Amino acid sequence: MKKINRFFVLLAAATAVMPSCTKRLIPLPLEFCNISTITVTESGLPDTAVLHLSYDRLGRITSLASGSSARTYTYTTDTNVVVRNGATTDSVTLNSSGLMTLDVTRVSGSTDYLDTYYYYSGTEVTSASLWYDGQFPGPGDYYSYNWDGSNLANWDPQAGLTSTGTYGYTYNSSPSATGDYFYVTQVLGTPWPVIKTANQVATVQQYFNLSTVTYSNYPNGRISGMTIITTDITGQSAPDTVTYAYQYECQLAFLTVDQK
Repeated sequence: MKKINRFFVLLAAATAVMPSCTKRLIPLPLEFCNISTITVTESGLPDTAVLHLSYDRLGRITSLASGSSARTYTYTTDTNVVVRNGATTDSVTLNSSGLMTLDVTRVSGSTDYLDTYYYYSGTEVTSASLWYDGQFPGPGDYYSYNWDGSNLANWDPQAGLTSTGTYGYTYNSSPSATGDYFYVTQVLGTPWPVIKTANQVATVQQYFNLSTVTYSNYPNGRISGMTIITTDITGQSAPDTVTYAYQYECQLAFLTVDQK
């Protein structure tokens, strides 16, 4: 009888693995690489932010740390994640596509809480509703997401109001990948992703601000960095430039075959 188990071995340690006479390692062609460090610099300032990301053996993020502060991720089941960030705790529920359907936010020492529900058509998030302390959402407590094919065309964070700051997006022809706009902004800014697009964001517009997004790549094609230049199209303020530089940690997948 043969028993097959899948596990992950760090690339740096892969050459040190020596199978016994009753076990055989079969390397798989798929390489797993995650961003381990993000360095963020704004408008060329020498004072940069360096964020370190850690992962478990399944490639799931376990911490996002900067200096003495850290956001931690605990996986209670395959579809439930507890995200702690200082005094704030988010209890997140995922759907079968690994996207967030419910975020219950609580702050230590407070009895207040916020439930945010996300609704999907397949893998495309279409709307969200915010329930503060269990109260029915008001006009400003709705998100609206509109799609053009498999790419998000615009996001309205206060869809119930008549005048809001809708975000509009355009895309380049490259497929979405680790290190692109939505990947990084969701890792840094949200407890868990809700947006999954087919292509990489090229521009973002809100009110009179237009952000142009460009990417740099390693020779193997992996994204090595991202630059966002935001311009006030009225010309009343100087452009703002934010750069993101990535370092990766890679794992190799193996099959372990136990001969009995």
